[in-house]
Amino acid sequence: MRSATVKDFEAVIRDAEVEDLRIFLGRFMEMCVQPGANSAHFGNATNVFIDACKNIYNDPSVPRLVKLIESLFKNAKLESRLSPPVPAQPQRCRMMGCGMRMERPQPLSAARPSQPSRSWASSRVRPGPSRTD
Repeated sequence: MRSATVKDFEAVIRDAEVEDLRIFLGRFMEMCVQPGANSAHFGNATNVFIDACKNIYNDPSVPRLVKLIESLFKNAKLESRLSPPVPAQPQRCRMMGCGMRMERPQPLSAARPSQPSRSWASSRVRPGPSRTD
């Protein structure tokens, strides 16, 4: 569970048989209601589960799963956790096996808009070639 990604959780939720899905969702909803109780054994799995539920909740192609997830989160008083979706497969930290989710770094060009360089030499007005017609 510690190394499961959002994509893994989504696949399990979408593909599970009804009885397996009932057990799986029930157990994870219990873990979400009591987040500190299971973190030692399952790490960040409850947050990854919630991220997968967000993605499914915002997918109009599976209306029955959307209603089921909405109902479960409302009953658990966690409906506020179903805000905007997250990327399906965030990168994971490989350092010392911590498994912590990381955002992909943005390229420098996307991080800040390019601006013309403003050096002293470029700000000076330079006379152009004189033209006489």
